[in-house]
Amino acid sequence: MRELTKRQCDTVAFIRKYIIDKTYPPTVREIANYLTISPKGAHDHLRALQKKGILRVDPHRSRSIELLDDLHHDRMVAIPLWQLINNEQQLLEKNEESWFVPMGFIQSGYEHFALQMPDTSMQGGGICLGDTLVFRRIEKTQQNSIVLIYLHDKFTIRRYAQEGSRFCLRTEPVNSLFISTVYTQSMQVIAQLVGVLRSYG
Repeated sequence: MRELTKRQCDTVAFIRKYIIDKTYPPTVREIANYLTISPKGAHDHLRALQKKGILRVDPHRSRSIELLDDLHHDRMVAIPLWQLINNEQQLLEKNEESWFVPMGFIQSGYEHFALQMPDTSMQGGGICLGDTLVFRRIEKTQQNSIVLIYLHDKFTIRRYAQEGSRFCLRTEPVNSLFISTVYTQSMQVIAQLVGVLRSYG
């Protein structure tokens, strides 16, 4: 399973958009500038993506990045697109559409679906309004993962952590329009975030 982190998804999306716009790949320094990290940090992201089979880089040539999974439709898979209905986000409904995502997001034996981010509550964590989120249906989730949950009669997307017998659910970062942190002893985990897709059009 080649699950991508949020920053790795951003890196792939930037490279893809750059190639579409300019017909050649970016340099490591351009990737670093876009991610606001050091060139060494950008190199580390590229090495990790190479190990996951997402891209390849010729170390002896400049601008030699080649995307593998994301540019080939036969390496993509269609998953259902769901939507949150009404402003209170009280109903999760399956759309008639499907959404194509990289095979690296998919783990055999689990149900996956896509959902558009409905608000700006996670913008500080790099998830923006309108981003397409790829979720894996799961009842138990990992500590500090981002999850879709059902809490207080509504669906919401939050960073999850367990503290003793309580669950801590928080936005990223503190946002005056949203409650920043909620503690509860009862909630329902619907799915765990495994990838983020963004259109730059």
